[in-house]
Amino acid sequence: KTKTSFWSRAEVHERFLYKDTMTNCWVISPKTNGGVSISVGCGFSDDTDAQRPTEVRNAWYVWHVPSNTLKSPEEEKIKLKGDEEGLKFLVANPIDVIKIRSVVGFEISQVPAGVPGPLSGLVLRHASEYYGRPVYESESGGQFVYWMASKGKKEDGHDEKWTRVDWPNSSANFYSLRGYWAISKEVGADTESPDFYAYVEDDSATPAQIPDDKRWLVKKAGSWIDSNMKLTCAEWDRK
Repeated sequence: KTKTSFWSRAEVHERFLYKDTMTNCWVISPKTNGGVSISVGCGFSDDTDAQRPTEVRNAWYVWHVPSNTLKSPEEEKIKLKGDEEGLKFLVANPIDVIKIRSVVGFEISQVPAGVPGPLSGLVLRHASEYYGRPVYESESGGQFVYWMASKGKKEDGHDEKWTRVDWPNSSANFYSLRGYWAISKEVGADTESPDFYAYVEDDSATPAQIPDDKRWLVKKAGSWIDSNMKLTCAEWDRK
């Protein structure tokens, strides 16, 4: 199961993406079982053949606010064919389109010249999490990308509360801390350590959500320099 969160005013709402054993549908739901949920932020696809969410080819039915139910944009266009007023309403109140990508890691590029690190290249999803966020390790090992809480202690990131879905208000607590995404030789390294290479102040759940206008600071000769360094999503390719 994959967990994600979205914001609604001051609240955080958790959603899980998984193949439901009851309906054999791919489901987006606030629950980890129990079939399709017909509510805000939910959806489903009845593609029973897909073994991964990226393989889903059938239409996704998603929450449509004006209709107060789940609808498919493809199916709705067929239903409204020839209905000029209905099509105008659909254009003014479009149904969301879901696209799912399977990201295995990130490609580090545009590293400034003359710095000890980080190394350019691919970092892959590591088996561990830190502060409830994914950890990535370079293909050759010895370099990690992870999120660290500001003024946090190294051992705090391993607390199991960050990954417990039954922890009360878990997502709200998840986003309550401020911190930064970091690149270093070891997870949780001190920023003053020579093994700590770069960081960007951002509280996103994954590096993919770091805004484009946020810039990585890279350590060079004991000082922090602004950089154009990028972390670009690397998608899983079955070929």
